Amino acid sequence: MGMIKNLILLLLFALQLSCAFNWRDDELTFLREDNKSNELRLDGYYYIGEKTIATYFLYRNGIILYTWSTDDLNFTEIENRFIQKEFLDKLKNVKYLWGLYRIEGNRISFERLYPHSPKKAYIRSGYIPNDTTFIITKSMRSDGTEVREKNEVYHFKKFGPKPDSICKFIN
Repeated sequence: MGMIKNLILLLLFALQLSCAFNWRDDELTFLREDNKSNELRLDGYYYIGEKTIATYFLYRNGIILYTWSTDDLNFTEIENRFIQKEFLDKLKNVKYLWGLYRIEGNRISFERLYPHSPKKAYIRSGYIPNDTTFIITKSMRSDGTEVREKNEVYHFKKFGPKPDSICKFIN
């Protein structure tokens, strides 16, 4: 009986270990590089949507921060969250909100992890028609799979002070 019990415990441990391995976070493939271009304004955030508003903060150090609101909030209410210490503290502890971006000429691309996904990180890419707009035209996993065409137009909104870009997930 003791041998069967040990075998069951060993199998349960192996199952737990394999689940932990399969669900471990992927790593970003982009390297952090300072943004030396002036293609996009960085003194605010970029947004898309009217009811579910997704926002991206781009920082000069190459870090990108993603947030969203599914609440029926206006921009003032959303921006009030960006200056609340509790909200900012929560942002600092959520790995998939952070990523890296790069601008090359009038092209933009960024990479982020996605929540609860054992798959590779996503890279989204597109172009910059002017310094207050970027358009995402494609998304794909960092291993080149799950390629999807997009047409997401992000607009700039001046805002300050921006949340700090220091996070424990990106050096």
